Amino acid sequence: MNEMTSEQKEQALFTALIYSLHASGMQQMGKIANPMSGKVERDLAQAQYTIDMLDMLKHRTEGNRTENESKLLKHVLAELQMNYVDEVKLDRKKAAEASAQESDKSAGGESEGEDAKKGGTPEETGGKTETERSAN
Repeated sequence: MNEMTSEQKEQALFTALIYSLHASGMQQMGKIANPMSGKVERDLAQAQYTIDMLDMLKHRTEGNRTENESKLLKHVLAELQMNYVDEVKLDRKKAAEASAQESDKSAGGESEGEDAKKGGTPEETGGKTETERSAN
């Protein structure tokens, strides 16, 4: 039987660690389901921690990685970082939309689009908005 050298074993363990952290990060961003629960769970703070951990490993192992390990680590970090940025942007967009809806509710209850729906099309109303018609 052909056994691994200690160097080969360390390389395999390092690669397994990188893949494990990658899977954790994707799970924490809600990109894949939790294998234990089967549910999609999302925790962006934990995802950021995982990315930071991989970045720390990159710096702490500089000069000690093989070329393939360096490529894998660089690829995994880039993929997680891009997905993280996308998720943060999505959260900001949802928050802005929720804030706009809340503002609409507190400012009178309905948006201009809803006013236009109530008043009919421009052709039906002679091209005037409901506000313009009520001013006459």
